[in-house]
Amino acid sequence: MARRPQNHKARAPFPLTLVLDPSASLSLQRQLYAAIRNAILDGRLAPGVRLQGTRPLAESLEVSRTTVALVFDQLRAEGYLEGRARTETFVSRVRPEAHLSATDSRVRRAPRCLPPGRTSLASGSIGTASMSRRSVSSHRFPARSV
Repeated sequence: MARRPQNHKARAPFPLTLVLDPSASLSLQRQLYAAIRNAILDGRLAPGVRLQGTRPLAESLEVSRTTVALVFDQLRAEGYLEGRARTETFVSRVRPEAHLSATDSRVRRAPRCLPPGRTSLASGSIGTASMSRRSVSSHRFPARSV
């Protein structure tokens, strides 16, 4: 079976030129996280740019691959990077801040959950909050077995 030609050209990874200071008060992981995040926010890393893999980046920075992998995982979780583990990693095409915009027409508000027959929360308390203090304090709770 023949492979389908891909519509896009293979993109070479963007070489990150970062400098980490082992004697700094911040950990190497925190320094790397801040450097990549700031490069994305400043526009030095454009949306859609493919990043180096964790192994070559760790070797060039002389840090553990785990350090780089944890930073990539954190940035991926926050929405700054896209891709899955063990695959290529790209700078996200949409900044995480864009997802927080409440004016986005695609975002729908969650429906309010009200008890059956209620149309508003304004007309009193619901559930145990409507019990008087006296009825709560006079309620006998079962003894705890130890």
